[in-house]
Amino acid sequence: MACENNNIEIVQIPDNCNGERKSTNCVIYPSAITYLGLPSESTATQVIDNLLLSLVDARNRIELLETLTSDLDARLTILEP
Repeated sequence: MACENNNIEIVQIPDNCNGERKSTNCVIYPSAITYLGLPSESTATQVIDNLLLSLVDARNRIELLETLTSDLDARLTILEP
């Protein structure tokens, strides 16, 4: 819904699923997803959860590398004549 001048306008979104909805627990990936450490027959819920964990882990490692780089830059600045 969108509001403008206190008028409510319902925005219609096309239904690409033709009214069919399935729980992500019911969608099975037949082949293993080794990058995420998932065995074959994992559910879409498991895939999504592991993708999110992977993204959080990558973000944390990037932040650690940024901190390390900043620390090394500071050390180099001190050593420069």
